Amino acid sequence: MKSDKLDYPKGYKKWLLKNHKVDCHKEQVFYESASAKMKQDFENSDFWIDFSKNLKDYNDQYHQKNGYHLLMYRDKIPHIQIKPYKSFFEKTYRKNVLNNENWPEAPNNDWILLNDYSKINDILRTCIVVKYLDGVQFLVDMINDLGTSCAIDCNYDFEARMDGYYAAHIDLVFPVEIPVGLEVQKNDIHVEIQITTQLQENIRLLLHSHYEKKRKSYEDFDNDWLWDYKSDEFLANNLGHILHYVEGMIMEARERQR
Repeated sequence: MKSDKLDYPKGYKKWLLKNHKVDCHKEQVFYESASAKMKQDFENSDFWIDFSKNLKDYNDQYHQKNGYHLLMYRDKIPHIQIKPYKSFFEKTYRKNVLNNENWPEAPNNDWILLNDYSKINDILRTCIVVKYLDGVQFLVDMINDLGTSCAIDCNYDFEARMDGYYAAHIDLVFPVEIPVGLEVQKNDIHVEIQITTQLQENIRLLLHSHYEKKRKSYEDFDNDWLWDYKSDEFLANNLGHILHYVEGMIMEARERQR
């Protein structure tokens, strides 16, 4: 972390109060209430109800076409998770300060304050695990079609990072109404659906503590790990790439068998 940037969390809290009149304690209480309302509204939406009903059909369509099951957990509806306030607060710090190249000016001329729920893309999120690599694209297409039929904006991105992370991220824009005193605050929040494979999920769970430690360190990481075969990064990052390659070979073998 650069020395001219605010320390976390004390310095950041003082800065929010002094410069933006933001009381972090009050915002935490409101966030926890508002995010619970967001979750309830989304789970009761036509999109999520239809998606939950359609999952078995998606699996059957894929199975009929390929001879293999689509989903790792066929009888389990994905759980909608709320981003904990601590993670939400930390993310605003990263966007406002740590990763803000304009600091001490606003990032892209717009600060992200603690009630700017539409500017954080994963207050609500879930992860769906498919068995094979081609299942990622298949499920993305199904969700995209359902979003269109339910009039919900749906954007997706196939992420591939230097650190060996591979997954599809679907961003759903969902309108909610949050009570604020006697008024109602309208927000378009973002719901994130991650789609990953069985092998990638296994490596993520295996190396979870390593990724958490790295994410919370607030240090600038370079690419020295590429040559440092004794480092944790060398093991963790290359495992992700190797497994992605293996998944491609599994698909090739499957196609040849057919």
